[in-house]
Amino acid sequence: MSKKVLYISPNGYLGGAERFVLNACIGHKSFGNYAPYILFLNNGELVDIVKDLGINHYVLVNQFRLKNPVALIKALIEARSFIKKLKPDVINSTMPYAHLFLALTMLKKTFVNIWFQHGPVGGILDKMASFFSSDRIYFNSTYLQTEHHKTSYLNRSLKEDLIVNYGIEFLEVDPTESLSLRQKYLNPSQEFLFLSAGRICSWKGYESTILALIQLFNERPELVAKVKYLIIGEAKRETDKAYEQKIHDLAQNLVSKGIIQFIPFQKNLGTFYHAADVFFHTSTIPEPFGLVVAEAMIQGTLVVGGSVGGVSDILMNGKTGYTFNAHEREAAGELRIIIEKKIINGSPEKKSEMAKNGQALIRTSYSIPSMIKILEEDYDS
Repeated sequence: MSKKVLYISPNGYLGGAERFVLNACIGHKSFGNYAPYILFLNNGELVDIVKDLGINHYVLVNQFRLKNPVALIKALIEARSFIKKLKPDVINSTMPYAHLFLALTMLKKTFVNIWFQHGPVGGILDKMASFFSSDRIYFNSTYLQTEHHKTSYLNRSLKEDLIVNYGIEFLEVDPTESLSLRQKYLNPSQEFLFLSAGRICSWKGYESTILALIQLFNERPELVAKVKYLIIGEAKRETDKAYEQKIHDLAQNLVSKGIIQFIPFQKNLGTFYHAADVFFHTSTIPEPFGLVVAEAMIQGTLVVGGSVGGVSDILMNGKTGYTFNAHEREAAGELRIIIEKKIINGSPEKKSEMAKNGQALIRTSYSIPSMIKILEEDYDS
């Protein structure tokens, strides 16, 4: 019988950490030696995705918040019963919330306990979670590892940390579907399809690209007329709704002119990445890795992104894409120059070369098979 690995996902929606869980389970199921299971602490679109893929999973009936002790106790009892029945060999807790939950659920453990730190780190949950031991802590970049140890109270792992490169799923895209998508969104005068995708929240910095296009439109409207910018995603938390409305209001004029379009969450972004000329990653805080950057790169899409955090491991200015300082007030101004001089009026050969370099890097060093090899060898050890 296969060994079992249980991934605890604190969220049912599909963010960066949840994408790791999904791709790891796809990898184990396809060519690994561990049978994957997922315990979801709440429901969402990711649950539907794993159901369609036939991945074993369980969604807590007693969903909770840490500030509600009665609901928490019910959830802990339910999760404990599920885990004792499953008897996993390894439990991989995704992010501090899941690590805390597991520590409270199983006071006496009979399994290997991994804490996967996805980041960002430094919050109160990270500090609280650092008091509870694990057999090892996984990080997805050296940047994140450094930040974790600078901000956590304790490092209660029994073994040395491990850096695990994300396994990026490469989805074959039908070129006719990609062309059809471009024809759907581009009008006859538009030549460049820009794209951003991900959860809508304040630190994602979507306003930087919007402001850059507004600036360029006010100065060179004939250039912006060649562009269509798609923003794919939704606010998943009530606290992010105000920011979502803010960027909708900011973009209103360019939306009315057919230059910017907001699109709800999409299960499969592969065709969008493949169809886009440029993917913009504009987070205003250092991201631990920047999963969407790698997903765009593997489809051969040119990426423009911030120059800090874990993204720097794969996004090198002038080699695998273009970078800018996303944390300065001048971010929109820097993006405006990149869009005008390097994208719209830039060398097609240079842009193509960088996109190919980025694609080669991700396919070589960030494949799902290579990630599963690292994970399963470590689980065994």
